[in-house]
Amino acid sequence: MVEQLNLVDHDDKFAKAAFRLLLNDATPMPMGTLAERIGVEQALVTRVFDHLRLVGRAETDGDRLLGVYGLTLKPTQHRLTLRGSTFFTWCAFDIVGIPAALGESAEIASVCAHCRAVVSFAMTDGEPPSLPLVVSWLSERCDSIRDQFCPAVNFYCDRTHYQAALNHGQAPDSALSLEQVAEMGRHNWGWAR
Repeated sequence: MVEQLNLVDHDDKFAKAAFRLLLNDATPMPMGTLAERIGVEQALVTRVFDHLRLVGRAETDGDRLLGVYGLTLKPTQHRLTLRGSTFFTWCAFDIVGIPAALGESAEIASVCAHCRAVVSFAMTDGEPPSLPLVVSWLSERCDSIRDQFCPAVNFYCDRTHYQAALNHGQAPDSALSLEQVAEMGRHNWGWAR
């Protein structure tokens, strides 16, 4: 139990450092390299990221870090072009929230969860455009962010598409505007700036 508490104490510190490294390098990072760049033992980094993976806050491929706190190099339906590099995110919240928190311009490409139409737009200096798009929002507690929260948090072309999905039990019971998602992202990833 004591070791588990110690791992949890390191989670946030290591995840934030790894997020910044992933954002800057845009390449999968071996745990040994990550440990060296954070300045701790590889065994501890490996244990921490095994724990983060279990709670859905990190994504690994063998001994390489692919994603953390919503930003990933593994292809998903949410493609983010940021700082001249191509990333992916685990959900619509991440793809809007990360550039909003960084205050950076980005290109967003995804799909409407209802009609599968392409959703694409540019964010300028962290601000989303004024569009009728909405993002579904799961407000219940999840044991795994990546496996439970993220699959439910998607784009919809407009409130009509969201309502149709909701009526068929295919969407969570709340939706947010792009502006609301950006503001929540600034709060969630504000430390990354």
